[in-house]
Amino acid sequence: MNLLIILGNALVDYRFRALLFKDPQGTVEAYGLRLTKFEVGMLQAALAGDQNVLAHCFKELEDQLYANLDRQTVSVTPMTIRSGAVPGVVQGCRQRPCDWSLSVPPDLEDAIKKVA
Repeated sequence: MNLLIILGNALVDYRFRALLFKDPQGTVEAYGLRLTKFEVGMLQAALAGDQNVLAHCFKELEDQLYANLDRQTVSVTPMTIRSGAVPGVVQGCRQRPCDWSLSVPPDLEDAIKKVA
């Protein structure tokens, strides 16, 4: 399951993605994620090949995802909560990286700043 979290976070957080492409195992460990041997093999396979092409494809997906979310995002206000209205998407992905992406571990904060 952590493999899906890693790939999903790579989609919404360009900083995480850059670190993951540079050092997959180190990034996974630094974020406190654990992979089975099978998942390690799958991650290596997913990141194999031309890194420039892969980075471009991830960026295209990221741009489309944020564009879709931007069109669907609504504000949650006390009025919508009291009325029982269910918003389509709660604000949180209006900027990049998305507020819902994984928190940066303290020991990677300097590396993240260099990527940003």
